[in-house]
Amino acid sequence: MSDHWARRWQKNGHDRLYVHGPDGVVGWVDLATGQVHAQTRSSWSTAADRAVADWKRSHVTTTPATTSTSAPTPAPIASSRRGDGLFGALRRGRA
Repeated sequence: MSDHWARRWQKNGHDRLYVHGPDGVVGWVDLATGQVHAQTRSSWSTAADRAVADWKRSHVTTTPATTSTSAPTPAPIASSRRGDGLFGALRRGRA
């Protein structure tokens, strides 16, 4: 187990992951952009990177493989044959 750990913080549209070490907060990661904000240059270490990776690995959500995200194919607006479609229906008195 590492001496670094991470805790998520969300407020007012911010979504951050604060990384704590033996001496307190070493920095945070903006979860929307992935940008790291270290307290000091020397405070962020590979242990902090590992804490972020461990947190992300344990908090990943997956979607079922059977879920389809494609939209149904829309029906054609008009046929390619002359006389079909809206204008053909108007001429025939059906619209």
